Amino acid sequence: MIAKIRHLYELIVGAILAFLGLGGCSQINKIINGVDEYGMPHANYKIIGEVTSEDGKPIQGIKVKYRRLEYTDDEGNKQYFESEENEFLTDKEGKVNANAFDWSTEPKEITITLEDIDGAENGGEFEGQVLSENDLTIDYEKDEDGRWHQGDFTISFNAKLKPATSEE
Repeated sequence: MIAKIRHLYELIVGAILAFLGLGGCSQINKIINGVDEYGMPHANYKIIGEVTSEDGKPIQGIKVKYRRLEYTDDEGNKQYFESEENEFLTDKEGKVNANAFDWSTEPKEITITLEDIDGAENGGEFEGQVLSENDLTIDYEKDEDGRWHQGDFTISFNAKLKPATSEE
């Protein structure tokens, strides 16, 4: 007899908990009003720049590389987010206008690296240059939706490259 009462009790409690659980789940969507979004929050990054020689002539074929500090490890070594997708070449007017791929929602220690990869072609050989945040103009427009997409960043610069010194 006790076994039958206990079994009936377990059925009743199990049914109540099941209804409470299902009922509670149906209300979560109303409370949060969420949408499933996978991956990492992201922002759009636009790189706009102009590269000239010291005498003001545009330089075509300069590799422009975007990178950003991703984190600093336990030993204090800085690790940068960089990808081949974030490398661009200047056009015949010495300009770059491109979109960088980045998942960062908070750009930190952004650098733009300029490198002459074609040697003496397109106006001579030039020394490379690394532009830090002090050399860049970074404009931010927050996405008003305020959800997964974090907004748009425009990173602009003007750089003058020095002729490469010949090592003898």
